[in-house]
Amino acid sequence: MKFFIVVVLALAVCSSVSAQTPGGWTPIHWNSSNTELKNALDFGLEGSTADAIAAGELSNTDWGWIQIKSIETQVVDGMNYAFDVYIFDHVSNLTLIEFVVYENLSGNITLVSWDFPKNQ
Repeated sequence: MKFFIVVVLALAVCSSVSAQTPGGWTPIHWNSSNTELKNALDFGLEGSTADAIAAGELSNTDWGWIQIKSIETQVVDGMNYAFDVYIFDHVSNLTLIEFVVYENLSGNITLVSWDFPKNQ
């Protein structure tokens, strides 16, 4: 009987652990009235496009965003925001850029990474 109780408890613990993903990424929808989300997007776009221009990955022109493909958040000691955003240069160039920004508990935002996915 004790063995049966131990097995049931072990299964219960394993199932609750697998249902939770601490530190996992969660898809969210764009909400233009969410100030934190808007600030993260603006900061990430400004930093990633400037870095991409400096690296020769984008032409040196004024880039803006046209559509958000996806957003994911990750709760850490603060919040990570991962954006996939279509950007354009007001002429004819359109591309997808991926970037991650981190907002610490004090509200300071930093650009973690940026990239251009191979399959857009």
